[in-house]
Amino acid sequence: MYKRLFAVIFSLLMLLSSCSKNKEIDYSEKILAVETASLASEAAESVRKDFEEVKEYSTLDAVVSAVETEVADFAVIDEFTAGLYIGNERKIKLVKELPFTTEYHIYFKKGSSYVEKFNAEILELTENGTIEAIKESYKSGEVYYPELTELPSYAPTLTAAVAIVGEPYSDLDDNGYVTGIDINIATLISNSLGCNLEIMVDSGDEIFKMLEEGKVDFIISGLLYEEERLVAYDCSFSYLTTEYAIYKKG
Repeated sequence: MYKRLFAVIFSLLMLLSSCSKNKEIDYSEKILAVETASLASEAAESVRKDFEEVKEYSTLDAVVSAVETEVADFAVIDEFTAGLYIGNERKIKLVKELPFTTEYHIYFKKGSSYVEKFNAEILELTENGTIEAIKESYKSGEVYYPELTELPSYAPTLTAAVAIVGEPYSDLDDNGYVTGIDINIATLISNSLGCNLEIMVDSGDEIFKMLEEGKVDFIISGLLYEEERLVAYDCSFSYLTTEYAIYKKG
């Protein structure tokens, strides 16, 4: 009898908990903070109408500060940025995931023989969990160090052009070396193909010119899929997906 009563009580508690979790938050008198002219701002489009006011800030740091100081109640932030802030003293907490993701691709000169090879490597890195491991390391604010196969001295070299778009995709460390998820992915793929990797840094517009002129084999810099680009370039499968969500002060 007591076992049956306990089971009933437990079931009711689970049901109440489930209802609480699924209950929609009323944002009608709340303020949402977003970064101006960013993908986070695009991610916020589906929920803007739910808020009393949307305040826009020029940097992500300012967005988080607005939530910290309660100038804003909520913020739309991507998972990597959220991971950095959740992982240190500035605490924020996930409230609701948004139906918005961004996918990043590698671009090649039209007709490049490397497209299929890179696609095969991207699939392999996805299936064996390597890309997820890289994502998790950067979400926690760590640096990922890829395990590479030692290549012979006569190994060929692939050349990539990179624009510095900032963490976690591509950035310069204190010693002037390019780091980030894009660099990890490019290095792993090149190494798996038996090639060394040489990285050239330039602006976003210039790296496409370098590709057109045949100065590099590919470009990688948190680049989104854009159909009009496919007239002049080929692009790889998506090697990385970023998700966005609503966060509040933790």
